[in-house]
Amino acid sequence: MTRLAAYFHLSLLGLFCLLIGVSNVHTSRLPRKPASNSRQGVCFASSEISDVTKLSNTQISWLLNWSPIPPDGLPSDIEHVPMQWGAGAAETFESFVLNANATHALGFNEPDLGSQSNLNPTEAASLWKQFIQPLASHGVRLGSPSVTNGPPSSMGTGWLNDFINECNGCTIDFIAIHWYGSGADDFIEYIEQIHAQFPDYPIWITEFADTSPDPAAVQNFLETTTAYMNTAAYIERYAWFAFCRTTNGLNSNLMDTNGNINALGATYGL
Repeated sequence: MTRLAAYFHLSLLGLFCLLIGVSNVHTSRLPRKPASNSRQGVCFASSEISDVTKLSNTQISWLLNWSPIPPDGLPSDIEHVPMQWGAGAAETFESFVLNANATHALGFNEPDLGSQSNLNPTEAASLWKQFIQPLASHGVRLGSPSVTNGPPSSMGTGWLNDFINECNGCTIDFIAIHWYGSGADDFIEYIEQIHAQFPDYPIWITEFADTSPDPAAVQNFLETTTAYMNTAAYIERYAWFAFCRTTNGLNSNLMDTNGNINALGATYGL
């Protein structure tokens, strides 16, 4: 072998080894799971508080639990968004939010529904001005009351529109809504209607699930809607209902009865 041929042989061998080395280093540093998605959250409804630790190192970045107090054992990489559920103990909400150094807060859970916080727009606006609005001066971003997708004449967007009109001077940084039904097309159409009605506000879907009795349909719904929400500029965040082991009357639980992440949970990035 000539000196020139030997030089090229060694050079190619060195390049091959270098590429193999880089490939091995790259592979060894691959994360176990995808990086968290700043939009993607869960409604934490598990009766097993320790389940919350399973959210660490997943695509989930935040959760709500319908409370101003986070669940025990909340991982440091998961943001808790406090909520003032209804009128009860509203006078303590500000201190909970500020003591937690929360950057976002939610007000009133389904006030348009009698079986939930059950507030009319005038009552809700009065409570908001007294107990939630002061948080705006501390830089906390405030989400509207989370309304249902009920008939807009007296519920849902109708209630929300009346609330905004009643709450003169109130800071509302984003619209919070819930959706339950069947079919991704209906969901997407509803979200686009919300955006058209409230075009100046970003949207959070703080509860959503497909109510189909067919688990495959729920899976397809989840895949389609999350792909849509991850690309819609006006959607800031969304939270699936629910991170729990069973969901009464629904097939939307993200764990099995033993607390293991099920197929739906894996689809959601857990």
